[in-house]
This record gives sequence, C-alpha cells and structure tokens, in this order.
Amino acid sequence: MALVYRAHDLVLNRPVAVKVLRPQFASDEDFLRRFRREAQAAASLSHPNIVGVYDVGSDGETHYMVMEFIDGITLKERIQQGRALPVGEALDIAYQICEALEHAHQNRIIHRDIKPHNIMLTRNGRVKVTDFGIARAVTSATLTHTGAILGSVHYVSPEQAKGGLAGAKSDLYSVGVVLYEMLTGTLPFHGETAVTIALKHVDERVIPPRSVNLTIPLDVERLVMRALEKDAMARYASAADMMADIGRCLARLRSSGPAPATPPVALPPRRVEKTASRPTVARARAHPEPPAPRPPQGADKEEVPVVRRRRSPYVRALQVLLVLLALMAGGIYLIWDWLHVPTVEVPSVVGMTYLEAQEVLRERGLTAEQVANRAHPEVPANHIIEQVQLPGTIVRRGRAIGLVVSLGQPTAVVPDLTRLSEREADIQLINSGLAMGGIAYEYHAEIPEGGIISQSPRPGTRVATGTLVDVRVSRGPAVPLVVIPDFRGQQLEGVLAQLAGLHLRGGTLHQQSSEQPAGVVLRQLPEPGHQVPRDTAVELWYSRGTPEPRHEQVVTFTVPAGLPTAMVEWVLADATGMSVIYRQSHAGGREITRTVRWHGATARLRILVNDEVHVERMLVAPR
Repeated sequence: MALVYRAHDLVLNRPVAVKVLRPQFASDEDFLRRFRREAQAAASLSHPNIVGVYDVGSDGETHYMVMEFIDGITLKERIQQGRALPVGEALDIAYQICEALEHAHQNRIIHRDIKPHNIMLTRNGRVKVTDFGIARAVTSATLTHTGAILGSVHYVSPEQAKGGLAGAKSDLYSVGVVLYEMLTGTLPFHGETAVTIALKHVDERVIPPRSVNLTIPLDVERLVMRALEKDAMARYASAADMMADIGRCLARLRSSGPAPATPPVALPPRRVEKTASRPTVARARAHPEPPAPRPPQGADKEEVPVVRRRRSPYVRALQVLLVLLALMAGGIYLIWDWLHVPTVEVPSVVGMTYLEAQEVLRERGLTAEQVANRAHPEVPANHIIEQVQLPGTIVRRGRAIGLVVSLGQPTAVVPDLTRLSEREADIQLINSGLAMGGIAYEYHAEIPEGGIISQSPRPGTRVATGTLVDVRVSRGPAVPLVVIPDFRGQQLEGVLAQLAGLHLRGGTLHQQSSEQPAGVVLRQLPEPGHQVPRDTAVELWYSRGTPEPRHEQVVTFTVPAGLPTAMVEWVLADATGMSVIYRQSHAGGREITRTVRWHGATARLRILVNDEVHVERMLVAPR
C-alpha cells in the first residue's frame, strides 16, 4: 500500500522512515479519512516493542507517515538466514511480540496483519512490531462491503479467512503461526493459491511442530497448538495469558539446559511372569506290596485275579514336562508368526480411480482407506489425489493405506459486480476463487465513472475456480467533444472570442518577444486537431511585438579532460525564452568555440556536460 523511504529529520537531527501512500490509495477520500484516524490512533501507542509513529500528513496529493527508523532486519529475513530458530530465541521473540500486542489491545487497537515481514529485529535483539492499525484502515475503507481476506494469507486467522470480524484472539493466532515458522522453518499450510491456503486455515488441522522438529519440547508444542486452535474460544484469552505460558516454557528451558535431541522413550510397565511350579517326583515308600489273597480251597487256579503294579511317579512327571514343552513350543511359534508378518512395498495409486486403487492394493495384500475428500482443479472426481503412505514404503501385509479422493474441479458462483469499483470487484472475485479478466471502458449515462456496468459470465453462474470474469467499466456520462482549431497567426482578442463560441475557455496566457506583430498568437495547448471535452481551457502564447536588438558574443569552452566521450549541451535564456542552441558529443579535452546571439539587455548561458551544469555565464549587451 505504500513506498517506504529512509529520510532525515532536520529538526530533531535523526533518521526516520517515511511511508508514502501509493496513488491508488491516495485518490480514495474515504480511505484517507480512515487512514488518518487509524494512523493517529497507532501514534498514541508508546511501547518499546512497537515502532513509533511520529507524524501523519500530506504534501499536495502525497500522503505520508513519519515513523521510527529501525536499524536491523525483519523477522522473515532472520528466519530465511538459518531456517528454524533455536527454541529459546523463538520463544523470546514471541514473548516480545505478545508484549506489544498486550499494550495495543489494552488501547483497543487490533493489528490484523501480524507476520514476520511486519516484525523488525534491532541489532541489540529488541523486537519492534510495525503497521499497527493500518490493516483496519484498509479493511474499513476498501474491503468492508466485499468481506475480503486481509493480511498475508499464510498468517491469517480462520475467522478472518471466513470474512468474519477480527479481534485480539485473531492476532494471537497469527503469533502462533509466526512461532510455528520460527520453530520449524516452515509454514503450517501451503497451497497453490491464496484461497486454497485460507481454506486450510479454516478446515485442516495443523501438523504438530514436533513432527517437523524433534528438538522442540513438548510444552512448547502444546503452547503453539493452543494458539492455533480453529475455535477462537479455545485459544489464549489474551496476550498476557500467552506471555505467561511462554515465560514458563523459557524458565523450564533455561533450568533444564538444551532440549534433548529426541523425545524420551516411555518404557512399558514391567511384566510379572508366573513361573510354572516344577513337578515333584514323590519317592515311593518302601512299603511291601500286600500279599495276594489266598484263593479259597477248591477253587480253580486260573480264576485267581492278577494284581497290576502302581505307575511310577517319574513317568508322570516326565509326561507333565513334555506337555509343558509342547505348549511353550506352540506359543513361541505363534509369537514368531505374529512378529514376522510378511511385508510388502506400497505401490503408487495416485491418479487412479478409487476402485482401481483398491484392486492394485488388494493384489499386494493391502487395503484401501478413504481418509479425506478434497476438490482439485486438475484431478477428476473419484480419482486419488494423494496417499498417506508414500510409494516405496515397506509395510506389513494387510495394512490399510490412507487415500485422499478428489471431488473434482472446485467450482464457484460468480458474484454480482455491478456498480462496484474495479478494486472492489477484484477483491470480490479473489474471495470467490475467481480472477479479473478483460476490462473495457465506455461511457454510461447512469453508472458513475469507475463503476462496473456489466460482466461475463453473468452473476450467479457456477464456473470452475480460477475462471476469468470480463467486465465493462463506466467512464461516466458521455461528454460532447470539440476539435481544437489552429489559432496560430490570429490576433489574441479574436481567438478568445472564438473560444467562447466553441464552448471552450481561455487558459493561461503567455507573452513573449517575437518578430510577429504584437498580439499575434504564436503557440497553443492543446495543439490544433485535438479532440477535447467542452469547457476545456486552452493555453495561449502571444507576441509582445518587435524584439529588442540582437546581440552576439564569441564563447569558448573546453570539455573536461579524462572523459572518453561526453554530451555537451548549451542552453540560452534571453528575452524570447529558453532554447537549446548547441548539442553534440565530444571527446574529453576538445575545445568548442561558438558565436552566441541573444535578444534583450542580458542573457544567461548554461553549458551542461552529461546533463550536469558545468558552466553558467551571464551575457551582457554592450552599451
């Protein structure tokens, strides 16, 4: 929105930064009114972590802010120097940002555009947040009626991405994104377009920072994830609350020394195994076997029953041992079989239909799992956009492979741009996922200058995102044009009378010496033949009469030595005006002699070398 210059304050003898608004903003009176009000509110902030605003003003059509000059670099440049920052340094920077925000929020000023580009780091390590209140001026003045997303889309809060109101918690979300970037060296969301990234802020969950950088302590990760909650109510209640957590993390970090390279491994609970009691072999007592009963007299000897001997305890123990060994062998086999499931290599299924992907995975002994659906500008509906387990990964047979399935090309409804300005229409289209196409200008009796007359495609049409929308812009009511006649050589009085009859008016009049009679028109602007609207002012140059006697003088000039070639130009200002009487390229050391002729009692001669005045001489007519 502005160009920034380094300048010097002549009154207080100090360097300052001067931010000059670009012309497209400077021509919008509504914006300028809000800009001054917000800039003056920002100037009321006085805090060591906020860049001071010294003055807000204008010089003609140029509107500017005078701000504190910071001798340092932006946080974005610091991140780009070394990728991820040390945890302690990142927390310290975040703490100072929160200090600045706490002071601003207490004064009811929301930043709305916190990002590393708006955060300066001085040479002594001080954090300076800049551009307070300016985002609100842009929103109120130019974007309110369009619900546009303000600020860099990588750092915007979900509520801002949805076009809602931004509050103090929106700033804290942006601080969470900045802290995430400092700790990991990357941003939480990426995408091909600003709209894609904004939607990810609304819908997608942030990848935990420890998944990117294992050196981040767990409590620091919790701090970042809380700041990045989609629901504003789940975030920190204020910048002071977030500062308190950052302070606790810093204290723990400093007391425990550098964070471990890997997170501690949680040991499983000790398992108490029940040991099977060893079978005991009972020794047989030395009891004699009872004698067999004597058969009754007269009985047959073959019918006497045979008594069987008791089984040995040693045999029984051996049998139990064999059963236990068999059970142990079976258990070992089962565990071995469970631990040694065959592995397979994950194939690539990106670009296939979901059914094709299922078949390819089934052939490898894998299964398909649809984990998400997403619109895609190039991948057709029901085709695979990406897979969670990358091709070439080795996994166990039977593993489910996560797939993201396309919903087809995303579409958008063309908004109604009628009567909006070009800037408002452009923002409305960006918010809808579309873009401005061709622009044609024409006169219109009803729609004011700069307003949209019509558009193609028409409002309400559903088209693919990224579609270009052509518009016709009003030049305002048509104005009758007048062809400028050639007034040169005519008397001034007659020319002025003609202008009134042509619905034109006389502009600035210039008198100069000429050989033409007094009052004769010598030159005009606009030039003859030009078409201009009615009531255009015509500027005229006319003769004051016979010029004064002409004088002459010989002038010699030597081109400075040491220059290989130089453009030498002689400019003469006399009673007839200013003119270039000599212009030519010469080598250094060359001597040039010319006879200079002029009108009037005196004349001024300037000799320029390579567009810089080298000699300035006053020529005086002899008495």
